[in-house]
Amino acid sequence: MHELSIAMSILEMAEEESAKHGHAQVEAVHVRLGAFSGVTKEALVGAFEVAREGTELKGCRLEIEEVPVVIFCRRCQAEREVMEGREMRCGVCGELSRDLRKGREMEITAMEIET
Repeated sequence: MHELSIAMSILEMAEEESAKHGHAQVEAVHVRLGAFSGVTKEALVGAFEVAREGTELKGCRLEIEEVPVVIFCRRCQAEREVMEGREMRCGVCGELSRDLRKGREMEITAMEIET
């Protein structure tokens, strides 16, 4: 379960940020998580809850923004979300594309810190 090591890394970064602010309480960590990131939301949330227990961040929330898969469609000449399922087809015209533009993200975008 690589989600546990990811959750531990997120908490490590939050602890570092807390230390920069005089050990202020980190209320929440905001993460963007792409559908093709290789990380499942439910597993990451569960791992985060386990990893934060017994730490200074035991009350910290993990806020996840799910990022859909977006491709560039040559037929439409635009970025489009893919159709339902795992095939990389334009959600508007159905054209198959290999030009992935969004959906692999796994990044911390913000932290809420009580000062």
